Amino acid sequence: MTISILHNKNVCPGTLTDTVHRLISMISNKNVTVKQGPSACIDKNHTIYLPPLPKDATEKDFIRYFHLGTHEQAHIYGGSDFERASTDPLLFKIENALEDIRCEELQEKEYQGLKPYRVRFYQDALEAHLNAEFMNADPSNIHNFILAISKLIIITVRMKQLNAMHLKVSVSDALINAYCKHVRDLETRIINMTSTDEMFELASLIYSRLKDIIREELKKKQTTQQKQSPKQENKDDDQDSQDEEDTQTGDSSEESETDPEESAGDQSDDSGDAEAPEEGEDSSEEESEGSDSGDNGDPKGDDSAADGDSSEGNPEDEEDNALTGDSDNENSGSNDAPDSGSDTDNDDSTDNDDSTDNDTDDSADPVHEGSVDSDDEDKEASDSSTDPDVSEDDESRTDETDGSGQSGSSELEIDISKIIDDLKDSDAPIDVMTKIINDINQDVKTRVLPYMVNPNLVDHIYPGRETDDKTGIQIKEAGLSMLGPKGSQLTKIFISQTKPLTRYNQLRGQFDVRAFASDVNDSRDDLFTNQTGAKLDKAAITFLMDNSSSMLGIIYHTYALLSGVLYHLSKACIPTEAIGYTIGDNKSDVWRDVPAQLSIIKEFKESYSGKVLRRCIPPSYLGLTNDLDGMRFAVPRLWARPEKKKVIIVMCDGKPYLGNATLTDKMRQAYIEYIDICRKAGIIVFGIGIGVDLTEFFGTDFVNVTDSNVGEVLLTKLTEILNRRRA
Repeated sequence: MTISILHNKNVCPGTLTDTVHRLISMISNKNVTVKQGPSACIDKNHTIYLPPLPKDATEKDFIRYFHLGTHEQAHIYGGSDFERASTDPLLFKIENALEDIRCEELQEKEYQGLKPYRVRFYQDALEAHLNAEFMNADPSNIHNFILAISKLIIITVRMKQLNAMHLKVSVSDALINAYCKHVRDLETRIINMTSTDEMFELASLIYSRLKDIIREELKKKQTTQQKQSPKQENKDDDQDSQDEEDTQTGDSSEESETDPEESAGDQSDDSGDAEAPEEGEDSSEEESEGSDSGDNGDPKGDDSAADGDSSEGNPEDEEDNALTGDSDNENSGSNDAPDSGSDTDNDDSTDNDDSTDNDTDDSADPVHEGSVDSDDEDKEASDSSTDPDVSEDDESRTDETDGSGQSGSSELEIDISKIIDDLKDSDAPIDVMTKIINDINQDVKTRVLPYMVNPNLVDHIYPGRETDDKTGIQIKEAGLSMLGPKGSQLTKIFISQTKPLTRYNQLRGQFDVRAFASDVNDSRDDLFTNQTGAKLDKAAITFLMDNSSSMLGIIYHTYALLSGVLYHLSKACIPTEAIGYTIGDNKSDVWRDVPAQLSIIKEFKESYSGKVLRRCIPPSYLGLTNDLDGMRFAVPRLWARPEKKKVIIVMCDGKPYLGNATLTDKMRQAYIEYIDICRKAGIIVFGIGIGVDLTEFFGTDFVNVTDSNVGEVLLTKLTEILNRRRA
């Protein structure tokens, strides 16, 4: 199993990440490469970027990364053509989800070994978030409900393609009902689709069915609201009637003494409101103000006003008239209609139970029985439009509640359009992969992301600029003058300690024939010699020179010292290399997106003469400080040297700085870690800070100097390092 590499304790985290990337690249034989990046993504050049695996990587981490890499390769393998994709954002999301299914299935036909990893991936996805999302899916939140249905399509189809029906999928009743009614009949076509034409056709069909789901759910809500509204309206009408009675009691006492029979006649007469002024002309204004329905053209007149006319006559008549008014009230009639209609509809839905079960599911799954209830509600909403009583009542309620005059149907379509627009504008994913990618990227953000370089970035590595021979000699002489007499003694001890020592007069060792021939008559016992090894190992040295703009005031001084040191080390036959480093301003806080400027002053293979002599001058460009980039470039070159003692000396006047604060912090932490790695490998790393304390990076192998004593300290410390014996 490939996953066994996670249990190999000899594999360090960095190597683990590289191993995963190489593994995916080996499988991705369709021009797909995998590189380390700040987030999980793929570019137009078929390059997959994956962030590094965490140090405590688990099998789930591996599965997620491995699936993500191979999944992107599947799109290349399947020949995804998204130039034909819809410009409608929601339809495009559906197309993308179906294309995931199609390409993975095609890829698995060639790479059968991917299936177990895919099963594990979907199992982890269900446990991590999908089951919770499916169980919480409810039509009350139609936006999330549609997204959940779309993801359920992927999971259901992929389980069948991978023969993984053992995976536990927890789904709400409403969600499975909607799926059975609108999608289940398409499963076989989705499973067997092989071409992009089939995918686009199915995506359009599913898109229209999702709209149907939205339409049905909105109709259900509308029906529920309409059933509840008459009760509320009756309460409001009763309150309005009572208020009007109080008003007329106080303002129209004469009118309230009208004959009860006449009031009853007014109540039953549709034009009773029009006759009211003849009864009491003085109170016509008050009655007009109270007759809102009559003024608004209510064909039934103002029933509540009629109740008010009889309220003062006789308590018994008042009760009778109130009941009479309730019975005539159209809202009361609407209150009865839904009850009878509901009974009828319930009978109809009972009759439809068996047929619906047969259409949606052959099994007696209790979850699917819930879908029957859901379908019956749709049937009820549909039947209500054909029932004369219910239809008339619904229309009256719509007219009462809709002040704009728009029909219920047009309102419904407007609401559907709003939901579709919300789905289009939403960043929420439909496919499962997007969720995993976001999770991986979020994991990277929550932990300390290491310092990284854009994989497409090419650093500028070039020979340092040259001056003429005369100027080069003058710079060297200036440097030797600043180093003083100590310069000539720089390697005296080192050279003496690296020469082999031959001892004579040993009883054991190599027989010296010449000594025997010349000293045959000599009494000394010097017939044997023994050559001991050197006390010190030979060394190779790399100098890293800070070329940042802050060095401008002393950079000619330091380059002259460097020229003098290179001269003395060349006399001692100590291989040396000198590299200058700087960089431009970085904007990204994720990875370095500006090329490093690395100027080679001297290579190991070059002697100190000619070009090297002429290159000991500052570069033409002085930027920011990127010590780590210079060290990462120099270490592999130094490590390739045969000398056992390897030394890096860094001369700088400040801490690393890249422009972006976040990226700078990452580099500084990575710089400390890299120095520690070098030292564990046996490389001596020594820092010389010119007017700055850098012990946080170099520890005890560091010295703080000024521009006046940098030469003296450099020679002293270099001599100590060269003559340092290994522990």
